[in-house]
Parts: sequence; C-alpha cells; structure tokens
Amino acid sequence: MAKLKIKFHPLFWVFLIILLFSNNFISIFSYTLCVFLHELGHAFTANVLGYKLNKITFLPFGASLSGNENVFYKPRHEILVAISGPIVNLFLSLICLALFWLFPSCYLFFEDFYYANLITFFFNFFPVYPLDGGRVLYAKIKTKKPAKISYKIVKIVG
Repeated sequence: MAKLKIKFHPLFWVFLIILLFSNNFISIFSYTLCVFLHELGHAFTANVLGYKLNKITFLPFGASLSGNENVFYKPRHEILVAISGPIVNLFLSLICLALFWLFPSCYLFFEDFYYANLITFFFNFFPVYPLDGGRVLYAKIKTKKPAKISYKIVKIVG
C-alpha cells in the first residue's frame, strides 16, 4: 500500500479545541479513530484495484482521501472503493457487539467507538455527494448517462 500522508485542515484544529473543552476525550478519540479506519478501508480497496491514493485530510466533520488521480476508470471500481469504508465501520461495530456479549465489562470502554462506527456506517450511505452513498449513486448513474449529467442528477437527489 502506498504511503499515506495525514493532513489536518485548519478548521479541524478549531473543532478539536472546541470539543476538548467539552471534556469528552474518549468520544473525540473514538470518532477520530473511526473516521481514520474508514478512510483506510477506502485506501486499501483503491490500492488493491491499482489506484494510488496518498493523502488523508481530516476535516471538521470527517475526512477525505485523495491522490494523484481522483478518477476511477470503471464505475464498478468507484462503487467498491466507496462501500469499503462503511464496510470497515460495520465490521468494527460487529466486533464491538461481540466484545459486549463476550465481556460485558468492556462495554464502558468501547461504547463510544461502537456508536461512532455505527453512525459513520449509516451516515455515509446517504445518497448525498461526496458521501459514499452519493458516490455509489453517481457511479451507478454514470453507467447509463454521461458523467456530467450523472453528477447533476446526484446533486439534485442529494
């Protein structure tokens, strides 16, 4: 896998400082780790398909993954890369549930991480571009219509 650079948008730091004043470090850490692993899921799948993505940028309300080429040659590849992030979140949520069932005392330690992954999983499937659901919708429409028209349709739906 290509080496990923991690960048932080300036507003991410502002948002982080505000959240730190809320005195909820465990939630902040859980959500940040959840988003990072989500983006790694995208990066891994893109790498397996032959795309070189090299930068994760943390934004105030999420993160984005980018590279030298942000164009997917096949809509099927775009769909696979888009769903791989939420699949990571679903998998991590299921691991947390298994831990809760096997070791009930660990619930307090993993509760925030469980909810962070569950919320990220569902939120990313909204058909709003540039969320993963919007990317899947865009790729599906792009199989039938030109890219420009597909993009307009997805923007209207979102």
